[in-house]
Order: sequence, then C-alpha cells, then structure tokens
Amino acid sequence: IFISYAHRDGATLALRLQKDLTAAAFEVWLDTRALHAADTWTLEIEQAIDHSQVVLAILTPASYLSEICRAEQLRSLRQGKCVIPILAAPGTDIPLHLEPKHYLDFTDTHSYDAAFRSLLADIAALNGAALPPRYRTTPATYVTVPPTVANYIRSEEHTSELQSLTNL
Repeated sequence: IFISYAHRDGATLALRLQKDLTAAAFEVWLDTRALHAADTWTLEIEQAIDHSQVVLAILTPASYLSEICRAEQLRSLRQGKCVIPILAAPGTDIPLHLEPKHYLDFTDTHSYDAAFRSLLADIAALNGAALPPRYRTTPATYVTVPPTVANYIRSEEHTSELQSLTNL
C-alpha cells in the first residue's frame, strides 16, 4: 500500500494509517521526507507506486495544491492501481481526476475506527478508483512538419522559371 499525502496537513493521518495498516499485516510505503517547492519526486517514489497494489490518496487542502500529490495520484491511476481517495479535512477541494470517485470520510477523528474498518473492506475488495486500460496511454500521432503553404511550387522547372522572371 502506497500512501500519498501532503506533509503540511496530512502527516498525522498518514502516520496513523501506516501504523494501523502495518499492524493489520499490510506492507505500507510512506515517504516521511518532506518535499519542498521545486524539489522533484524521486525514482524511489515512482518505484514504490509501481510496486504497490493499492494507493491511498489522502485529500487535504495542501494535497489539492501539491503537484507532487497530483502526480502520484495520476501515475497510480495510469499504472492501473486501486486508488482509494480518503477525505481528511472537511471542505477539501477534490482533484478533477478523483472528483466522480467515491471517497472514504476520515474527517471526524471520533469515527476513525468505523472509517478504518471501511478502508480495510475496500482494500480487501480492491474497491477504489480505477482508470480503464484504454485511458492509461495516450495514442498520439505527432506531426512535426508544418503544413505546405498554398502557393508552394514543387517543381525545379517552375522554380527556375520564376527565378528568371525576378532577374529581369
């Protein structure tokens, strides 16, 4: 299980989920090193996502603004992972790619145990956001040559003729 979260406002829940999921015999990957503006995510994070079956996307105001969190979520979807969105702060804006997906509500710390039981059931059933295979790659044909202009002359003969006219 890979946990995607913003350090600024999601660390407490991320660490609690890591502890509880590890106690439930899951292997959990959590990046505890803070990334700052202009930092890039490392190969280690990409490999952790690629080797995970389930990704927990902890949704907070800071994760909504974080390019790193969005990149982790999108890579997870593109790699065909089961992404389980977890709402961690009331009123958090949801990224567009997770907007229509069902999320688990962890905003009330008093109902953590019930939400955690729901999370365990979703993990067991691999019930999360998934991206259909047809959307995991973007078929594209790149045209790198500009279109031919309307008055383009292809023949050497015509080119020479035009050049002779300009030399008059």
